[in-house]
Amino acid sequence: MKFLPIYLRTVNTNAFVIGGGIVAANKLKAIRAICGSIFLITKPICNKLNKAKTNYSNICWLKKRPEAISLNNSCLVVIAKNDIILYKLTNKPILNKPRLLNIVDNIKTCSYIFPSIVNRCPIIISICSINRSPTVTKHIRNKLKSTIPLVTNLIIDKLSSWRNKLTIKKDNNKKAFWVFI
Repeated sequence: MKFLPIYLRTVNTNAFVIGGGIVAANKLKAIRAICGSIFLITKPICNKLNKAKTNYSNICWLKKRPEAISLNNSCLVVIAKNDIILYKLTNKPILNKPRLLNIVDNIKTCSYIFPSIVNRCPIIISICSINRSPTVTKHIRNKLKSTIPLVTNLIIDKLSSWRNKLTIKKDNNKKAFWVFI
C-alpha cells in the first residue's frame, strides 16, 4: 500500500487549484464544500469553472500565470493542468514545504490522491485504484451508491441518539444490542 486512506479536516484551510479546464472543475467540485478559501489560478477558464466560481463564495479566481503566485499560505495544492512549466514548479522550494500536493496524472509526485467517494454523511467511503483504473473505481462507487440508501444519515442520527441515552455496562450486552439493531 503506497497511500494511507485518511480523512482530513480541511475546514478553514486554503486550497489552490491550478488550471482552468474540466479536470480542474472536477477537482474543485471535490473540495469546494470542505475548504475555507479556494484560489483558482488560471487565465482562461471553462464554462463549468465559471459557473462554480459564481455559485460559491469561497472561490477566488486569480487571473495570473501559476508561476506568478505565492503558495505560502496553501495547505492543499492541486495542479490540474498538463503543462511542463507547472511540473517544474513542483521542484521549487515553495512546494517542498509540508503541504498536500496533487498533480493530475502524475502519481509519483503526489502526496495525496483524489479517491472516488460515496458520501452518505456521516458514512463516507473512498475507493481508489491509485490511478491504475479510475473507471473501475467509479463503477464500484456507483454500485455502492445504489446499495446504500440516501436516508442512511437519518438512520445513523437516530441510532446515535439511542446510543447516547443507553448506559450498557457490559461489552457483551452492548454488542448484542447493536447486532439486534
